[in-house]
Amino acid sequence: MIGALSGCGGDSTTPARIQYHQVGLCNVYTTPGGERPTKPNEVYVVYKIEELDNLKRSAVFTFLPNRFYVDQTTAKQQAEMKQKEFVGNKPMGTPDWFNKRNLRRFAAADTSFAQAMGTPAVVPAVIPSGGKLVVNGFTVVPIGVPEETGAGEVDKTFYALSYDALEGDGESIPADPPIVLTNTNPAQTTWPHPDNCQALTPEKLAS
Repeated sequence: MIGALSGCGGDSTTPARIQYHQVGLCNVYTTPGGERPTKPNEVYVVYKIEELDNLKRSAVFTFLPNRFYVDQTTAKQQAEMKQKEFVGNKPMGTPDWFNKRNLRRFAAADTSFAQAMGTPAVVPAVIPSGGKLVVNGFTVVPIGVPEETGAGEVDKTFYALSYDALEGDGESIPADPPIVLTNTNPAQTTWPHPDNCQALTPEKLAS
């Protein structure tokens, strides 16, 4: 049902918009089932998803939070990929296509982080045409950190969110619209980074 609603209405060029900001970083959180630590050379980046805006579209937007990702492609890798795309080597399912996706770090597929923190979660939603949904929920993306990167450098890094829009497959699986993500706190240059995610207090999460 969700797939059938994704692009219903034929409005495939007007973007849906998502507002968010980066809250902080941490390394472990605790659920009733035990601790959820990051892997070696990883860190959790915490995001607050503020609202989903479908006001200017004439079709519904089916939002799936596990399609959020951070692109960790380096400048060198981006240049190499652009060159390969230029010569037409980019079809879905090719090794280069898989390699590009493997460099994306996706948001957690469950709501365990928000439950552990006692905060609203980011959950799937269908936004009607001309509609807007205030979310104010939280999600995390596990980010890879090179060994040579110092903690201070990580704390001063903004990890921009992207959204993996569904490409669609004919009429059976309509494509998602273009998605425009806006960081609502572009002036922030440092972020709190406690080891335990629960140390990100409600005041910090609300900022």
